[in-house]
Amino acid sequence: MKKTTLSIVAIATIASSLFATPFQTEGKLLAGIQAGAFDTNTYPAVFKISDSSYAIGRAKPNLVSSRMMVRIEQICENNACRDVMGFAVDKDGIIGMKADVQPQNPVKIKQLKAIHDDLKKNASGDEKIKELSNFYGKLLAEATAPVLSIPASDKVGIIVFNNEKINLLDTQKDAK
Repeated sequence: MKKTTLSIVAIATIASSLFATPFQTEGKLLAGIQAGAFDTNTYPAVFKISDSSYAIGRAKPNLVSSRMMVRIEQICENNACRDVMGFAVDKDGIIGMKADVQPQNPVKIKQLKAIHDDLKKNASGDEKIKELSNFYGKLLAEATAPVLSIPASDKVGIIVFNNEKINLLDTQKDAK
């Protein structure tokens, strides 16, 4: 029992360090970059991935580096949306929340895998541990997910998804 408690405390500590960049969500999500967006902390955005899929999240300008940060909260395909682990990126790669769990940081990936494997092994009768195991499994999957980024020079309407340039959606979407 004591070992399990200590493990959960250690997990909570690691989790809090992984999620150091909180973003707020709103009911209405708008496409593209709004006028005056650089005067606020974050603003909603919708990004087209393909004809039938798009990503919903929040964008935040970084006035110091003149780069754009984005957190993706949902991926929608054929109007069916699923929540995803948020991540923030800029033209040089990953920053913010996702920074510590990207493949560029194999030590963190190894730590996540070890936590997940350990939880899975001890999850047989404990619902809380099962839940944590599932959470870390998803986190591990997201750590190696495709990278969505916005090049600094293309702030006015282009994103890059898997190294391919894609136009921003020009319509408004309501959050489900």
